[in-house]
Amino acid sequence: MAAIFRRFGFARNLSFVLPPGNKIYAGWPYVIDEGFYRVKKTAEFNILCDHAVYNEQAMQKIMPNNSVYITTIRHPANQIISLFYYYKVHKIAEVTGPNPISEYLQNFELYETRYKSHEAKHRYCIPDGLSMVRNPMAFSLGFPTGFPAGTKDLTNDSSAVASWIKHISDKFKVILLVEYIDESLVLLKRLLCWKTKDILYFTINKGTYDHHDSSNVIDNETSRLHRTISAVDYALYEHFEKIFHKRISQQQNFNEDVTNFQQIRKTFQKFCDNTNQSLDNISIESSKWNEKIVLTRLDCQNDRSRMMDEVKNYYDNLPPSEIKQPEASRVVC
Repeated sequence: MAAIFRRFGFARNLSFVLPPGNKIYAGWPYVIDEGFYRVKKTAEFNILCDHAVYNEQAMQKIMPNNSVYITTIRHPANQIISLFYYYKVHKIAEVTGPNPISEYLQNFELYETRYKSHEAKHRYCIPDGLSMVRNPMAFSLGFPTGFPAGTKDLTNDSSAVASWIKHISDKFKVILLVEYIDESLVLLKRLLCWKTKDILYFTINKGTYDHHDSSNVIDNETSRLHRTISAVDYALYEHFEKIFHKRISQQQNFNEDVTNFQQIRKTFQKFCDNTNQSLDNISIESSKWNEKIVLTRLDCQNDRSRMMDEVKNYYDNLPPSEIKQPEASRVVC
């Protein structure tokens, strides 16, 4: 998704909120402030698509008043597999047994304490006290889960959860579901009046893990435990899954649009995977569902790298007094 927004903005010479230096997060897991992003090169920012915690007040200070808010969510049972192995939660918490996720959830307090403690070894980019298992989506969308230390934990307050989900529903223009990513992108295209080329993507950074098949990990008992531990994430996903299906059911000829997009996306993927550099571009003719599309090698490149190179010298040459620094206690990756 970030690559889609980067390509969209780069093609239109828009201004991005970018992490400083070689950082990869725009403040996450802390609320974004001036110490977590580069100064503006233009009158205003247009796009923020790096890792950041959603906070309405903080983002209103950075982004224009007419900004459109978009996010992706994933079924919690699928997300825990990805997060668990990507962040090596099982190794850091020293989980034993043949099924690490099940073992972790069955002895949740023990392993959570190990993982979140200051003594935990090799915990990359995750500060003390932050859970990657308990409501990580809700946390990143601004729900109070007790991190950082001293902040409220409202995960057991059903009224607060319902109020927060309503706020997200009111504030966000589109909630995309990872399990229905192509359908989500076609819906986004229609709601934002984008073109088909604007939503094209090819697969990168797809993780493969020892226990990546959810059928081997999330059995009924594990699912029940996870639903209890990460209840806010389940409430979030199930609420927006219903809204998503209702929205696409109201769209005309939606399935045909999705099928056409998937065919074009496969062509795009094949073009970008082709190592024959003599093929500089390809054209896809217009149809009822898409404009004429011309794809070049530039469309296959990492747009974030191109933008980082473009602004690096500008940022690095600023006087030290113009470069804000985050608090030492909130150093992020």
